[in-house]
Amino acid sequence: MSIVFYFKDGSYKWILDKGKTVEKHDNRKPKCIISTHTDITKSRKNESQLKKNLQLIIPQNKRLHNFTHIVSHNLKTHIGDLKNILEFYGDTDNETKKKN
Repeated sequence: MSIVFYFKDGSYKWILDKGKTVEKHDNRKPKCIISTHTDITKSRKNESQLKKNLQLIIPQNKRLHNFTHIVSHNLKTHIGDLKNILEFYGDTDNETKKKN
């Protein structure tokens, strides 16, 4: 379970709390419990920063994808035109037409 501790100065700490009963009384109530508290503030901040970065990167990636699609389409069009010109050039036997 994660717990947040807030301090008077406005700072806070995220704490991961884990516990386990290692021994019980005859009536099944805990007799001995072991627990740990781990400061996870840094990893929580990193996770938050990663989410912010993803919110910026995903739209940029979509725009880049659209841009590459447009560029690819435009290049294919020009390549097709060049291919047709070369075919016309290769089909003619008239040297004067080839020079013009």
